[in-house]
Amino acid sequence: MVEPLGSYEDMLRLTVRRLKKEIENPSTSSRDLPALSRQLLQSARQLEQFEGDPAEDSDDMADMEVDDDISFRAEAI
Repeated sequence: MVEPLGSYEDMLRLTVRRLKKEIENPSTSSRDLPALSRQLLQSARQLEQFEGDPAEDSDDMADMEVDDDISFRAEAI
């Protein structure tokens, strides 16, 4: 039996956690990082719309470091 999916907010939280885990995984290819990072940022922004105060519960994003050295590569998508 399949568990029902939670609310859209719950799904966004799960997406953020999974993307963060994949980005932090040493076996993730560097060519996949830009696309994963963009998706993480987009999901985090959407999640903020559901949360009252984004600083209130930002533990998922608190440890993320922004790396400006990663350049956009269209072929990575």
